[in-house]
Amino acid sequence: MIALSFLANCLIAFPLVMPMLRRSDAMDAAFGPPSDARRILACIYGTIGLISLFSLFCIAAGYGDFAQQIAQTLLPLQIIYKCFTIPAVGLQSVVVKTNIGVSLLHLLTLVSVTL
Repeated sequence: MIALSFLANCLIAFPLVMPMLRRSDAMDAAFGPPSDARRILACIYGTIGLISLFSLFCIAAGYGDFAQQIAQTLLPLQIIYKCFTIPAVGLQSVVVKTNIGVSLLHLLTLVSVTL
């Protein structure tokens, strides 16, 4: 489950970073027009993606315990900030709906790790 959460982070974060940094009609619709805040968010997404990719390499190299420690820090952080988007933006946003799905995946991962 940990690898699935890290893989989901990579598959979601990496394709978003460059379009968020540039002008993109799809990104403008989802995240608003280009702004400092959107570029900062792209940097946060990129960081989540890189940490997740590093963690996948740790798992592949036999350092699953280290990857689990990363998951126990990164995933709760993501769950909290993604849940905060619900009252901040509202459920009509596709980004918020995606955040809810990712949060549920990460919650299931954390539950599976602690059982």
